[in-house]
Amino acid sequence: IEENNVLEKIDKLNPVKFKWRENDVQDMGFIAQEIKAVFPDAVEEHDNGFLHIHYNRLMAYMVMAIKQMKNKNN
Repeated sequence: IEENNVLEKIDKLNPVKFKWRENDVQDMGFIAQEIKAVFPDAVEEHDNGFLHIHYNRLMAYMVMAIKQMKNKNN
C-alpha cells in the first residue's frame, strides 16, 4: 500500500462511542459512512444495506500513517 496523503485522511476520521441496539452494550469505533468516504476499500455493504467496517484493512492505513509521521520527524 502506498499513499502519500494518508495522514490527512486519518485526520478526517472521528472515533465515536455508541451502544449496540440489540444488547445496549457500549462500544467505540467509527461511523461506517465516514470511513467509506475516506477509505472506501475498508467498508463493505451487506445485502440488507448495512455497512460493515473491515478494521483489519483500516489498521493497515493506521500503520502507514505512523510510518509517515516517523519519516517526517526524522
